[in-house]
Amino acid sequence: MPSTAENSKITNEASAMLLYEAPSGIAIFSFDGTYLNNPVKDFWADIPQLSLEEFIKSEKAPYPFDLANMSIDDNLTKSLTRLCGSETKLIVGSAQLKAIIENELGITCLCVDVPDCEVIQCSPKNHVGTLLAEEKSKMGKRDFDVEVLIKFLRQHDFDVKPEMVSESVAELARLLLDVKLCEMEHLKFLSILLKDFTVTSGIDTTNWRLFQFATVPKMICCPRSSYEIYPPRKIFSREEFRKIQANASGYKTHFSKIGALSVYEDVVSLYSKRCSLLLDLDCLVEDAKAPSMLLYEAPSGIAIFSFDGTSLDNSVKDFWANIPRLCLEEFIKCEKAPSPFDPANMSIGDNLAEILTRLCGSETKLIVGRGLHKAIIEEKLGITCLCVDVPDCEVIQCSPKNHVGTLLAEEKSKMGKRDFDVEVLIKFLRQHDFDVKPEMVSESVAELARLLLDVKLCEMEHLKFLCILLKDFIVTSGIDTTNWRLFQFATVPKMICCPQSSYEIYPPRKIFSREELRKIQANASRYKTHFSKIGALSVYEDVVSLYSKRCSLLLDLDCLVEDAKDTVQEDQTEIVENKQARDTGNEGIRNSEQLKGDDGMVRYVAEISEIIGVDEEV
Repeated sequence: MPSTAENSKITNEASAMLLYEAPSGIAIFSFDGTYLNNPVKDFWADIPQLSLEEFIKSEKAPYPFDLANMSIDDNLTKSLTRLCGSETKLIVGSAQLKAIIENELGITCLCVDVPDCEVIQCSPKNHVGTLLAEEKSKMGKRDFDVEVLIKFLRQHDFDVKPEMVSESVAELARLLLDVKLCEMEHLKFLSILLKDFTVTSGIDTTNWRLFQFATVPKMICCPRSSYEIYPPRKIFSREEFRKIQANASGYKTHFSKIGALSVYEDVVSLYSKRCSLLLDLDCLVEDAKAPSMLLYEAPSGIAIFSFDGTSLDNSVKDFWANIPRLCLEEFIKCEKAPSPFDPANMSIGDNLAEILTRLCGSETKLIVGRGLHKAIIEEKLGITCLCVDVPDCEVIQCSPKNHVGTLLAEEKSKMGKRDFDVEVLIKFLRQHDFDVKPEMVSESVAELARLLLDVKLCEMEHLKFLCILLKDFIVTSGIDTTNWRLFQFATVPKMICCPQSSYEIYPPRKIFSREELRKIQANASRYKTHFSKIGALSVYEDVVSLYSKRCSLLLDLDCLVEDAKDTVQEDQTEIVENKQARDTGNEGIRNSEQLKGDDGMVRYVAEISEIIGVDEEV
């Protein structure tokens, strides 16, 4: 049998140590030294099973290495001397640390760097990856590399062009890169720290994100803790959650050394910083885009939207087929002011002129819907305008299936005359389920039909405006509005701005599916300030008023059509009766004439008989 000394020698030869500079301190792991028989370059490609021996937190002590004086502090010296002695190999990640430890402590060191590209195996699929080294060097300069910065921003879904990159954008991108690098360091450390636990538990961490790695030690050491952002049941599958809980007890003491709560809080702090930077970058990038404005005549006022001017690079005729993301900037209500345009004098109201000058200046393009408005604005304000009409047929895509559609223009022109076109009027009424025949169309029916058409046109204008206004909200919320009616569009702004309001006719739960309702409520807070500019209650009340008028007109029309049917029926009955009466009278006359004919014949026979002296009875 081998002696105790021999056993000690075998143990020392079979063990090795790893000194790892974690984001929050110095970690010392032990592992099987025979693993170093393989090429060192493969060390991180297949990390050995590690056991945490010591952890020195950064906040408890300053950095233990003095690179200027090539020295090491007493605390770390004691730990390394106790754990390694002079025979155990120590793996370090820096040639400077190797030189200091070998010179000061006589411990044999092996320098094995941890490249970013190796640790990506444990990171999300869409990580910035090997570009980080290039980005860090090129984006750290004052004169940053625009191409590299754009590549970095596009990895975060920012559609950036070279002319949009300012010093402010570059500075935020640098800060975001710092956060990403720090997150990657945490990810590397936690991947190493949790290697033994994940192997033992049989958990596949290939697609895990940093938050999942940071949550595991907290779950093990502090099972009853609360979670600021992502609770475990939301970020782990049932199987992963079960495996973590089943194996937690065996690692509780092991992980408590690293301060699980401290690491988790660091990760939460980085997450918050990243979200804040992404939000600020989004605002800057949107501001940097070539802005354009849209002046839209809504039913209840003038709306001015801003949007990305690059969308005008496409054909103008496709503008409404694929409306760009719009942001409401101003809304001037009709009841507060008359129409701001005076066609007779080719002038524009002071209020609108001031708003357009402030929003557009002389460089921003303004989209208008009328050639007259284009002429007035360009002459009086010097703002470049582009006239893009909004045809009804384009907006029907957002309206109910059975909308009056492209017939409206024809109906409006022909039914507006005093001598209305009966054929067009009948077609319009049949779209509203009235079974009307030409002889049933009176002046009263035509007048109500004209009023109904006016209401329908006004409803369509509201529908167009609300489709445009809600475009960004609908896209962000992922709601399909293909079969929505006007009432649904009008209810959304009211739900967002006045969540506690009552509803006169259709409450939201009656007109939206559960999924639609959930999506509207989930995204409402982000748009509350935006939609308050239009007066959500005012728009809703307009739609309710139009609905009431339409119902009243349809009811009146129904009565008139029914009366007309009765009148036509009575007239037809009278005609039939008169015809029958005439037919009966003619038959009587024919019978009478027949009788008269028979009597004449009798008298004729009698006269002849008398002449020739023959007895009548003969």
